[in-house]
Amino acid sequence: MYKSVVRPLLFSLDAETAHKVVLQTGHVAQALGLSGMLRQFSVFEDAKLETELFGLKFKNPIGLAAGLDKNFEALSIWQALGFGFIEAGGVTVHPQKGNPRPRIFRLPQDQAIINRMGFPSEGLEVVVPRATRYHSSYRKPGDLLAINVAKTTKVSMDEAPSDFAQTFEALHEVGDLFIVDVSCPNTGEIAKLQEKNKLKEILLAIKEKNRERKPLLVKLGPDLSPTELGTLIEVCFECELDGIVATNTTSKREGLSSPERLQSQQGGLSGKPLFQRARSVVAQIYAETGGRIPIVAVGGISNCNDVVDMMLAGASLVQIYTALIYEGPLLVQQLKKDLTQFLNTNNLKSVNDLVGNMALKEALRV
Repeated sequence: MYKSVVRPLLFSLDAETAHKVVLQTGHVAQALGLSGMLRQFSVFEDAKLETELFGLKFKNPIGLAAGLDKNFEALSIWQALGFGFIEAGGVTVHPQKGNPRPRIFRLPQDQAIINRMGFPSEGLEVVVPRATRYHSSYRKPGDLLAINVAKTTKVSMDEAPSDFAQTFEALHEVGDLFIVDVSCPNTGEIAKLQEKNKLKEILLAIKEKNRERKPLLVKLGPDLSPTELGTLIEVCFECELDGIVATNTTSKREGLSSPERLQSQQGGLSGKPLFQRARSVVAQIYAETGGRIPIVAVGGISNCNDVVDMMLAGASLVQIYTALIYEGPLLVQQLKKDLTQFLNTNNLKSVNDLVGNMALKEALRV
Protein backbone atom coordinates (compact mmCIF):
# COMPACT_ATOMS: atom_id res chain seq x y z
CA MET A 1 0.00 0.00 0.00
CA TYR A 2 2.83 2.40 0.76
CA LYS A 3 4.46 2.04 -2.65
CA SER A 4 1.20 2.00 -4.60
CA VAL A 5 -0.72 4.72 -2.75
CA VAL A 6 1.14 6.66 -0.06
CA ARG A 7 4.48 7.13 -1.80
CA PRO A 8 2.97 8.44 -5.07
CA LEU A 9 0.95 10.96 -3.07
CA LEU A 10 3.99 12.11 -1.11
CA PHE A 11 6.16 12.21 -4.24
CA SER A 12 3.57 14.44 -5.93
CA LEU A 13 4.68 17.10 -3.43
CA ASP A 14 8.08 18.70 -3.34
CA ALA A 15 10.40 16.81 -1.01
CA GLU A 16 10.39 19.26 1.91
CA THR A 17 6.62 19.71 1.84
CA ALA A 18 6.22 15.92 1.90
CA HIS A 19 8.59 15.79 4.86
CA LYS A 20 6.48 18.35 6.72
CA VAL A 21 3.30 16.40 5.97
CA VAL A 22 4.85 13.27 7.47
CA LEU A 23 6.00 15.19 10.56
CA GLN A 24 2.60 16.83 11.04
CA THR A 25 0.84 13.50 10.63
CA GLY A 26 3.17 11.97 13.20
CA HIS A 27 2.60 14.87 15.58
CA VAL A 28 -1.18 14.54 15.37
CA ALA A 29 -0.97 10.76 15.77
CA GLN A 30 1.18 11.21 18.87
CA ALA A 31 -1.22 13.75 20.36
CA LEU A 32 -4.13 11.36 19.77
CA GLY A 33 -2.27 8.58 21.57
CA LEU A 34 -1.99 6.35 18.52
CA SER A 35 1.57 5.20 19.13
CA GLY A 36 0.34 2.23 21.18
CA MET A 37 -1.83 0.99 18.35
CA LEU A 38 1.01 1.49 15.87
CA ARG A 39 3.30 -0.63 18.04
CA GLN A 40 0.96 -3.57 17.49
CA PHE A 41 1.92 -3.54 13.81
CA SER A 42 5.62 -3.44 14.67
CA VAL A 43 5.56 -5.94 17.47
CA PHE A 44 8.11 -8.38 16.01
CA GLU A 45 11.16 -8.82 18.22
CA ASP A 46 13.52 -11.73 18.82
CA ALA A 47 15.99 -12.28 21.64
CA LYS A 48 18.72 -12.94 19.07
CA LEU A 49 18.46 -9.33 17.92
CA GLU A 50 19.15 -7.89 21.36
CA THR A 51 22.51 -6.28 22.02
CA GLU A 52 24.07 -4.34 24.85
CA LEU A 53 26.34 -1.36 24.25
CA PHE A 54 27.31 1.71 26.26
CA GLY A 55 25.58 0.15 29.25
CA LEU A 56 22.27 0.24 27.35
CA LYS A 57 20.12 -2.65 26.18
CA PHE A 58 18.98 -2.37 22.56
CA LYS A 59 15.96 -4.46 21.56
CA ASN A 60 17.44 -4.74 18.09
CA PRO A 61 20.33 -3.09 16.20
CA ILE A 62 18.17 -1.10 13.74
CA GLY A 63 18.10 2.63 14.48
CA LEU A 64 16.55 5.70 12.91
CA ALA A 65 19.16 8.16 11.68
CA ALA A 66 19.07 11.88 12.40
CA GLY A 67 17.17 14.26 10.17
CA LEU A 68 13.63 12.94 10.16
CA ASP A 69 12.60 14.66 13.37
CA LYS A 70 14.94 17.56 13.98
CA ASN A 71 12.71 19.25 16.54
CA PHE A 72 11.27 16.31 18.53
CA GLU A 73 7.78 16.62 17.09
CA ALA A 74 6.65 12.96 17.04
CA LEU A 75 9.27 10.82 18.79
CA SER A 76 6.83 8.23 20.15
CA ILE A 77 5.54 7.52 16.64
CA TRP A 78 9.00 6.72 15.28
CA GLN A 79 9.69 4.58 18.35
CA ALA A 80 6.46 2.71 17.65
CA LEU A 81 7.75 1.60 14.24
CA GLY A 82 9.95 -0.91 16.05
CA PHE A 83 13.38 0.70 16.00
CA GLY A 84 15.96 -0.40 18.54
CA PHE A 85 16.72 3.30 19.02
CA ILE A 86 15.94 6.60 17.33
CA GLU A 87 18.13 9.65 16.78
CA ALA A 88 16.53 13.09 16.90
CA GLY A 89 18.06 16.39 15.82
CA GLY A 90 20.45 17.94 15.05
CA VAL A 91 19.67 20.44 17.72
CA THR A 92 21.29 23.86 17.97
CA VAL A 93 21.27 26.32 20.87
CA HIS A 94 19.62 29.11 18.91
CA PRO A 95 16.80 28.82 16.38
CA GLN A 96 17.94 29.01 12.78
CA LYS A 97 16.24 28.62 9.41
CA GLY A 98 19.01 26.77 7.62
CA ASN A 99 19.62 27.21 3.91
CA PRO A 100 17.05 28.67 1.49
CA ARG A 101 14.53 26.40 -0.22
CA PRO A 102 14.52 24.29 -2.32
CA ARG A 103 17.02 22.26 -0.34
CA ILE A 104 15.89 18.61 -0.59
CA PHE A 105 15.91 16.69 -3.87
CA ARG A 106 14.78 13.15 -4.60
CA LEU A 107 16.76 10.94 -6.99
CA PRO A 108 14.30 8.04 -7.50
CA GLN A 109 16.42 6.30 -10.14
CA ASP A 110 19.18 5.98 -7.56
CA GLN A 111 16.92 5.63 -4.50
CA ALA A 112 18.81 8.58 -3.08
CA ILE A 113 18.28 12.04 -1.64
CA ILE A 114 20.37 15.20 -1.88
CA ASN A 115 19.84 17.70 0.91
CA ARG A 116 21.39 21.00 1.81
CA MET A 117 19.20 21.77 4.80
CA GLY A 118 21.96 23.52 6.74
CA PHE A 119 20.76 22.47 10.20
CA PRO A 120 17.37 24.20 10.49
CA SER A 121 16.43 24.04 14.15
CA GLU A 122 13.83 25.57 16.42
CA GLY A 123 16.50 25.85 19.11
CA LEU A 124 16.67 24.75 22.73
CA GLU A 125 13.80 26.97 23.87
CA VAL A 126 11.37 24.87 21.80
CA VAL A 127 13.11 21.49 21.76
CA VAL A 128 13.81 21.07 25.49
CA PRO A 129 10.12 21.25 26.58
CA ARG A 130 9.17 18.79 23.83
CA ALA A 131 11.96 16.43 24.85
CA THR A 132 10.91 16.65 28.50
CA ARG A 133 7.27 15.97 27.62
CA TYR A 134 8.26 12.95 25.52
CA HIS A 135 10.43 11.64 28.33
CA SER A 136 7.68 11.95 30.95
CA SER A 137 4.53 11.17 28.93
CA TYR A 138 5.24 9.17 25.78
CA ARG A 139 8.38 7.14 26.30
CA LYS A 140 7.89 3.40 26.93
CA PRO A 141 10.23 0.97 28.73
CA GLY A 142 13.02 -0.09 26.40
CA ASP A 143 12.76 2.97 24.15
CA LEU A 144 16.17 4.54 23.55
CA LEU A 145 16.69 8.12 22.38
CA ALA A 146 19.89 9.35 20.78
CA ILE A 147 20.23 13.11 20.46
CA ASN A 148 22.26 14.72 17.68
CA VAL A 149 23.89 17.98 18.79
CA ALA A 150 25.14 20.50 16.25
CA LYS A 151 26.80 23.90 16.08
CA THR A 152 24.70 27.05 15.77
CA THR A 153 25.66 28.56 12.42
CA LYS A 154 26.07 32.15 13.63
CA VAL A 155 28.42 31.09 16.45
CA SER A 156 32.13 31.57 15.72
CA MET A 157 34.51 28.64 15.56
CA ASP A 158 36.16 29.86 18.77
CA GLU A 159 32.81 29.59 20.54
CA ALA A 160 31.93 26.23 18.99
CA PRO A 161 33.01 24.07 21.98
CA SER A 162 30.83 26.01 24.44
CA ASP A 163 27.96 26.05 21.94
CA PHE A 164 28.00 22.25 21.57
CA ALA A 165 28.34 21.86 25.34
CA GLN A 166 25.34 24.10 26.00
CA THR A 167 23.09 21.98 23.80
CA PHE A 168 24.36 18.79 25.43
CA GLU A 169 23.84 20.12 28.94
CA ALA A 170 20.29 21.28 28.22
CA LEU A 171 19.26 17.85 26.94
CA HIS A 172 21.49 15.44 28.85
CA GLU A 173 18.76 14.29 31.24
CA VAL A 174 16.37 13.16 28.50
CA GLY A 175 18.83 11.56 26.07
CA ASP A 176 20.18 8.03 26.42
CA LEU A 177 23.16 8.68 24.17
CA PHE A 178 24.50 11.73 22.36
CA ILE A 179 25.98 12.12 18.91
CA VAL A 180 28.24 15.08 18.19
CA ASP A 181 27.71 16.04 14.55
CA VAL A 182 30.82 17.63 13.09
CA SER A 183 30.43 16.27 9.56
CA CYS A 184 27.40 17.90 7.94
CA PRO A 185 28.54 18.95 4.43
CA ASN A 186 25.91 21.70 4.22
CA THR A 187 27.17 24.30 6.67
CA GLY A 188 30.47 25.36 5.09
CA GLU A 189 32.41 24.41 8.23
CA ILE A 190 32.89 20.68 7.76
CA ALA A 191 36.68 20.89 7.37
CA LYS A 192 37.10 23.13 10.42
CA LEU A 193 34.90 21.04 12.73
CA GLN A 194 36.72 17.85 11.78
CA GLU A 195 40.14 19.40 12.25
CA LYS A 196 41.97 17.48 14.97
CA ASN A 197 42.47 20.20 17.57
CA LYS A 198 39.04 21.75 17.10
CA LEU A 199 37.30 18.39 17.40
CA LYS A 200 39.24 17.67 20.56
CA GLU A 201 38.20 21.03 22.07
CA ILE A 202 34.55 20.32 21.26
CA LEU A 203 34.58 16.82 22.72
CA LEU A 204 36.38 17.84 25.90
CA ALA A 205 33.98 20.75 26.43
CA ILE A 206 31.03 18.37 26.22
CA LYS A 207 32.68 15.84 28.51
CA GLU A 208 33.04 18.49 31.20
CA LYS A 209 29.24 18.76 31.26
CA ASN A 210 28.65 15.00 31.19
CA ARG A 211 27.79 14.57 34.85
CA GLU A 212 25.87 11.34 34.36
CA ARG A 213 28.43 9.93 31.94
CA LYS A 214 25.93 9.53 29.14
CA PRO A 215 27.39 7.67 26.13
CA LEU A 216 29.05 10.12 23.77
CA LEU A 217 29.68 9.39 20.09
CA VAL A 218 30.99 11.47 17.21
CA LYS A 219 29.57 11.43 13.68
CA LEU A 220 32.22 11.50 10.96
CA GLY A 221 31.90 12.15 7.24
CA PRO A 222 32.52 9.69 4.39
CA ASP A 223 34.77 11.98 2.36
CA LEU A 224 37.77 12.00 4.69
CA SER A 225 41.02 10.58 3.38
CA PRO A 226 42.31 7.44 5.14
CA THR A 227 44.93 9.60 6.85
CA GLU A 228 42.39 12.18 8.01
CA LEU A 229 40.10 9.44 9.29
CA GLY A 230 42.97 7.80 11.13
CA THR A 231 43.81 11.10 12.84
CA LEU A 232 40.23 11.55 14.02
CA ILE A 233 40.11 7.99 15.32
CA GLU A 234 43.12 8.90 17.46
CA VAL A 235 41.19 11.90 18.83
CA CYS A 236 38.29 9.59 19.73
CA PHE A 237 40.62 7.44 21.79
CA GLU A 238 42.34 10.43 23.37
CA CYS A 239 38.96 11.81 24.44
CA GLU A 240 37.75 8.36 25.53
CA LEU A 241 34.63 8.49 23.39
CA ASP A 242 32.11 5.68 23.61
CA GLY A 243 31.59 5.21 19.89
CA ILE A 244 31.72 6.49 16.31
CA VAL A 245 28.86 7.02 13.85
CA ALA A 246 29.94 6.37 10.28
CA THR A 247 28.90 8.14 8.18
CA ASN A 248 27.18 11.38 7.32
CA THR A 249 26.11 12.25 3.76
CA THR A 250 28.63 12.63 0.95
CA SER A 251 29.49 15.45 -1.44
CA LYS A 252 30.62 12.90 -4.04
CA ARG A 253 28.43 11.97 -7.00
CA GLU A 254 30.01 8.85 -8.51
CA GLY A 255 27.86 6.19 -10.15
CA LEU A 256 24.55 8.02 -10.26
CA SER A 257 21.89 7.35 -12.92
CA SER A 258 19.67 10.35 -12.24
CA PRO A 259 19.54 13.35 -14.61
CA GLU A 260 22.40 15.81 -14.40
CA ARG A 261 20.07 18.57 -13.17
CA LEU A 262 19.57 16.50 -10.01
CA GLN A 263 23.12 15.20 -9.66
CA SER A 264 24.49 18.73 -9.85
CA GLN A 265 22.47 19.97 -6.88
CA GLN A 266 24.72 21.09 -4.06
CA GLY A 267 24.37 19.18 -0.81
CA GLY A 268 24.91 15.86 0.88
CA LEU A 269 23.93 12.66 -0.91
CA SER A 270 22.26 9.87 1.06
CA GLY A 271 20.70 6.57 0.05
CA LYS A 272 21.90 3.53 -1.88
CA PRO A 273 24.81 5.19 -3.74
CA LEU A 274 26.43 5.97 -0.37
CA PHE A 275 26.49 2.37 0.85
CA GLN A 276 29.88 1.19 -0.39
CA ARG A 277 31.61 4.40 0.68
CA ALA A 278 30.09 4.21 4.17
CA ARG A 279 30.91 0.53 4.46
CA SER A 280 34.53 1.26 3.55
CA VAL A 281 34.77 3.83 6.34
CA VAL A 282 33.26 1.37 8.83
CA ALA A 283 35.77 -1.27 7.79
CA GLN A 284 38.71 1.13 8.19
CA ILE A 285 37.58 2.24 11.63
CA TYR A 286 37.12 -1.36 12.76
CA ALA A 287 40.51 -2.40 11.38
CA GLU A 288 42.36 0.53 12.97
CA THR A 289 40.66 0.17 16.34
CA GLY A 290 40.66 -3.60 16.50
CA GLY A 291 37.02 -3.45 17.45
CA ARG A 292 37.81 -1.54 20.65
CA ILE A 293 35.28 1.20 19.94
CA PRO A 294 31.69 0.47 18.86
CA ILE A 295 30.62 1.68 15.42
CA VAL A 296 27.14 2.77 14.36
CA ALA A 297 26.86 2.39 10.58
CA VAL A 298 24.63 4.64 8.51
CA GLY A 299 24.58 5.26 4.79
CA GLY A 300 22.62 3.51 2.06
CA ILE A 301 21.28 0.63 4.16
CA SER A 302 18.01 -0.58 2.68
CA ASN A 303 17.76 -4.36 3.15
CA CYS A 304 18.95 -7.21 5.36
CA ASN A 305 21.99 -7.93 3.19
CA ASP A 306 23.13 -4.34 3.75
CA VAL A 307 22.69 -4.70 7.51
CA VAL A 308 24.67 -7.93 7.55
CA ASP A 309 27.40 -6.48 5.33
CA MET A 310 27.81 -3.44 7.60
CA MET A 311 27.97 -5.60 10.71
CA LEU A 312 30.48 -7.98 9.17
CA ALA A 313 32.57 -4.89 8.36
CA GLY A 314 32.56 -4.03 12.07
CA ALA A 315 29.36 -2.14 12.92
CA SER A 316 27.55 -3.02 16.15
CA LEU A 317 24.45 -0.97 15.29
CA VAL A 318 23.02 0.41 12.04
CA GLN A 319 20.72 3.29 11.13
CA ILE A 320 18.36 3.95 8.25
CA TYR A 321 16.47 6.98 6.97
CA THR A 322 16.47 7.46 3.19
CA ALA A 323 15.33 3.85 2.69
CA LEU A 324 12.18 4.65 4.70
CA ILE A 325 11.26 7.27 2.12
CA TYR A 326 11.46 4.73 -0.70
CA GLU A 327 10.38 1.53 1.07
CA GLY A 328 7.97 2.77 3.74
CA PRO A 329 7.65 2.37 7.52
CA LEU A 330 7.18 -1.42 7.48
CA LEU A 331 10.80 -1.69 6.36
CA VAL A 332 11.86 -1.73 10.01
CA GLN A 333 9.80 -4.82 10.78
CA GLN A 334 10.96 -6.53 7.58
CA LEU A 335 14.62 -5.91 8.41
CA LYS A 336 14.16 -7.48 11.85
CA LYS A 337 12.41 -10.54 10.45
CA ASP A 338 14.98 -11.03 7.69
CA LEU A 339 17.87 -10.54 10.08
CA THR A 340 16.45 -13.11 12.49
CA GLN A 341 16.04 -15.57 9.62
CA PHE A 342 19.64 -14.94 8.55
CA LEU A 343 20.90 -15.66 12.07
CA ASN A 344 18.88 -18.87 12.25
CA THR A 345 20.00 -20.03 8.81
CA ASN A 346 23.65 -19.52 9.72
CA ASN A 347 23.33 -21.04 13.20
CA LEU A 348 24.27 -17.80 14.94
CA LYS A 349 23.11 -17.31 18.52
CA SER A 350 23.11 -13.51 18.52
CA VAL A 351 23.36 -10.50 16.27
CA ASN A 352 26.60 -9.80 18.12
CA ASP A 353 28.14 -12.78 16.33
CA LEU A 354 28.06 -10.79 13.09
CA VAL A 355 30.25 -7.92 14.24
CA GLY A 356 33.59 -8.08 12.43
CA ASN A 357 33.10 -11.79 11.69
CA MET A 358 35.68 -12.25 8.94
CA ALA A 359 35.22 -16.03 8.80
CA LEU A 360 31.53 -15.67 8.03
CA LYS A 361 32.27 -12.90 5.58
CA GLU A 362 34.62 -15.16 3.63
CA ALA A 363 32.15 -18.06 3.83
CA LEU A 364 29.37 -15.93 2.37
CA ARG A 365 31.60 -14.95 -0.53
CA VAL A 366 32.04 -18.58 -1.61
